[in-house]
Amino acid sequence: MLNNSFITPIDREDIIYMSFALNKITKRIFRGIMSSKLYNLKEIPPSMTEQAKNLILATEELIHVVSVLSKSTNMQELVDTNHKITEIELKGDKIFYKGMEELFSGKYDALEVIKLRDIYKAIESALDNCSHVAETVANIVFKQS
Repeated sequence: MLNNSFITPIDREDIIYMSFALNKITKRIFRGIMSSKLYNLKEIPPSMTEQAKNLILATEELIHVVSVLSKSTNMQELVDTNHKITEIELKGDKIFYKGMEELFSGKYDALEVIKLRDIYKAIESALDNCSHVAETVANIVFKQS
């Protein structure tokens, strides 16, 4: 009965995809936090801190992009925010590769490398998912206009 009465301008599959994609971001962030707690790291590399700050910026922009979805009036605002998230994600890629280069430079012992790499990957995956959600929102709004 609910399937027949639920009315929204956004397609059901788009809503489902968005909810799964947003959930993935949350899971990746949670995995990174739990890994850092579980691994009891001695020190956090500066590039990892920079990457985490970058993820915060991406999620703040993502909040904005999702709010634009509910209004779906200002197309330029959506394009600008989507562009910002893409730039943040590209910066995150650079930080990730810089961090990987540092990890495998010989500065860390093998166990630390495994621990830190796991956390870097969780943060990078969350950033990638932020970018995917922003693109999905843009596609939904473009489809509705």
